[in-house]
Parts: sequence; structure tokens; C-alpha cells
Amino acid sequence: MIARTLDSFFVTDRGGSHSLRQSPARFDASAMAIIQTLAILTMTLDHASIAFPLELGLRGTVGRMALPLFCFMVAYNALHTRRPGPYPWRILIIALIAQLPFAVLTGHALLANICVTLAGAAFLITGLRRRSAGYLTLAMGLCALTPGVEYGFPAYALVLAFAAACYAPPLWLFPLLVWPLMHYGATPAALFAALSTVVILGAPRSPIPWDRLPRWLTLPFYPAHLAVLCVLSSAGA
Repeated sequence: MIARTLDSFFVTDRGGSHSLRQSPARFDASAMAIIQTLAILTMTLDHASIAFPLELGLRGTVGRMALPLFCFMVAYNALHTRRPGPYPWRILIIALIAQLPFAVLTGHALLANICVTLAGAAFLITGLRRRSAGYLTLAMGLCALTPGVEYGFPAYALVLAFAAACYAPPLWLFPLLVWPLMHYGATPAALFAALSTVVILGAPRSPIPWDRLPRWLTLPFYPAHLAVLCVLSSAGA
């Protein structure tokens, strides 16, 4: 049953086998809208728990869903966007704009935000897709920075794992089971990280149509919500 569900997301050759030469998995617009909306909501809750530590356990539970959801979206969009060239640059620009409010909110002046790592992974996928030495060089440069970036190499690896899973369905087991346990251990955080992959795989099966959020809202949302939380946190201090 699970194998049939996974296989239904992918195009196969006439013999029924999967190949890296074929097109990667495609999710419909409604499925991507569900994933995008949940990613933004869980990320906001995660960051709100930093600004207002109410001991609700959000960072170790629901908040752990955000990273895998965003890693999947970066991998998927880097593989499918019709204009692959600008895509990683947009993520890098968002990272630069978000750095100041991120540093203020988290109190880590020397730690770069997650979008730096996501941009590095997007440059790598785009470089492979376009066979561009320049993009691959940028990817390696940003990858070298990941020890000083939020989540670091685990996030980089998760983006690439999702990209690989879009070609080879058995590789979904890595973000579903292996990565959560490797990164979080046997904790509630691992359970919620794994739940993110369940949501991703289940989104195409949702009977509820979902509209994607407008780009004018989603593109600036990461730096904007960090800035708002900084202001609200300062006001409540």
C-alpha cells in the first residue's frame, strides 16, 4: 500500500522502473500550498516561542516540523522552477535581509540564519540542473559556511535528501525515519520532524483544495516576521 502511494507520485519508464534520467516527482499546486502554509505556521510558532518563552514546548514539538517542510520546498522548487537561475539568489537575498532581526531575536550575533544553508543547497541543485560551474562554486562556498549557520550540515543534507527522493521513492525513508533519529534522537522532536515528511507525502491525497499564498506575502515573510517578533518582544520586555 505504501509502495503504491509513493510510486503514484512518480513517472516511470515503460518497464516500471525509476531512473535518475527521468523527470523528478511533481506535486500539484494544492499539495504545495498545504505544505507551504504549514511550513509558515510551524516556523512562526517556533520563532514565537523564542520571543515569548511560555514553556509550551513548541520548540521541541510542533516547531520541529518547520525545517523539513522548508527543506522540501527548496529542493522541489529548485528542481521544478521554470527560471532556475534566479531562484537560489532570491533565497540568499532573503537570508541577508533577515540576518539582523534573526541575530537580535536569537541573541546569536555570529550565527547565520537557515536561509544561508538553504541557498547553498539551492545553488547546488541548480548548478547540477544547469551544469553551471559558477553555481556549483557558489554552492561549495556557502556549504563551507554551514558550521556557522543555523542547523548547519544537517539542513543541507536534508534538502539534498528530498531532492534525491523526488527521483527515487525508496529514499523518502531517509527524511521520514533516518534523518529525524540521527538529528534529534529518540525524542518528541524526531517524531514531529518525521511527521513533516508524512504531511508532504499525504498532501497530494488531500481532498481539500488549497490555494497557495500570494508571493507578495511569502517572499518577505521570513525577515518580516522576525522583525515583528523582535519589536513585540522588546515591547513586552
